[in-house]
Amino acid sequence: MTFVRFLGVAAVLSLGLTLARAADPTPAPANEPVSYYKQVRPLFALHCQGCHQPAKPLGGYGDGGALFTDDDERAARLRALRNHGKGPDRPDTEHVGLNSRLDSIQAAVLLEKFRLFPGEIPARQEKADRYSEGLASVVEVPRLMAGTSSVWAQYTIVTGRRDELAKACREAGVPTAIHYAKALNCLAPYRQVPTSPTGLRQAEWLAERVISLPMHPYLSDEAQDLIIAMVCQALTSRKAGVAHAAE
Repeated sequence: MTFVRFLGVAAVLSLGLTLARAADPTPAPANEPVSYYKQVRPLFALHCQGCHQPAKPLGGYGDGGALFTDDDERAARLRALRNHGKGPDRPDTEHVGLNSRLDSIQAAVLLEKFRLFPGEIPARQEKADRYSEGLASVVEVPRLMAGTSSVWAQYTIVTGRRDELAKACREAGVPTAIHYAKALNCLAPYRQVPTSPTGLRQAEWLAERVISLPMHPYLSDEAQDLIIAMVCQALTSRKAGVAHAAE
């Protein structure tokens, strides 16, 4: 596996899509529109790793990204594309490229974090397991398909009482985040994009109910227990109050 060192995060998709188009330039038949699959199919040979925001599993101190590929020719072209299309030992520009080299300070930070990353992945899994064990009775917790794993960039739960929970956590000093408050089809730039006749019901339903809790590999058991207790208290206190009023 060849690792193309860090580059500007915007370039991860830009370079990948450039390679995708270059790798399969055969025009579509006149009576057949160029499909999305045809345009991006070659990109599937690449693995894109975002390295941005300190809270990300492999996060820098600013924007950045990386690409992994097992194709040496593809890796060489990627390195050229991120540097104005120039090869390492060639004075001439061979491709239409980008100026997408990562800041040196970001590369220095990320190269050091690579040493810690293998140990942080199981630590994140341990934190996710503790959350799930403590919260499964009061919220819907994330579950993985058999044979899969996660690096848990976020730990996101589902509850019909999200606003109440967010308010209670805020008052208790527990940070939470709602990363996607609206489904994509509900955002102004995408409202004209075709969807099913009934919209995207699952995405819209989840967008109204998801909330993320603090997640990082160095979250102490004590802090996590306080968060779990806070969530449980916030979501069970009203139920208890309603039951008492009914009596």
